[in-house]
Amino acid sequence: MFGLKKRISLLSNSEQTESKIQLYLDKLTKSQLIFNLLWANFYKYGPRSKQAISTLHDLSVNESEADNLKREIETMLYQKTLIPDLRSDVMTLLEHLDKIINLHEEMGIHIKIEQPIFKQDFEPALQMFLEQVTAAVDAMVLCVRSFFSDLERVREYSEKTIFFESEADKACTALKMMIFDSDMKLVEKVQTRYFIDRIDELANLAEDTVDKIVVYTLKRAI
Repeated sequence: MFGLKKRISLLSNSEQTESKIQLYLDKLTKSQLIFNLLWANFYKYGPRSKQAISTLHDLSVNESEADNLKREIETMLYQKTLIPDLRSDVMTLLEHLDKIINLHEEMGIHIKIEQPIFKQDFEPALQMFLEQVTAAVDAMVLCVRSFFSDLERVREYSEKTIFFESEADKACTALKMMIFDSDMKLVEKVQTRYFIDRIDELANLAEDTVDKIVVYTLKRAI
């Protein structure tokens, strides 16, 4: 698609660095899964239940482990003989991925603090919304993995990310309309909308990330 004639590993001379990046992506995928579980526990047990608190703890531990990996990767990027331009691109990419993991934990903490009101009637719509956001994040992760090991598939996964981000936007709008059409107090509606917008930001960050990856890939097309 990009004029690439064969598979290319951008970090072929630094397998250890690439291995660490793959582990970091595993942490990102795990973070999204724990985040979804947090919402499930929120509905089933409450925002300050032992189940929700335990899940938030898992989210924080995973975020801390991801941060440690990110620092290791950044150190290795400077130590290995990578061309400066590629090193800069990878560093920027890591910062974008870090925003997603941080946002998971940030929302988890605010759920505990604010205890937002989500009626049971909203749960199916919220679940559908989370599924679309998760699909966007998952496709983005595959796009990132492809950037490091198979540049020919970057376009495929970037298009999937963009598609799921668009579906997430539709689900987000539908859920917010449901909320504002309800009999909740206005202050409760505004608070709930804040959390919905923050969840939607995850899909937006995924789209922003693949946009950058496409540019980085075009720079390296043969």
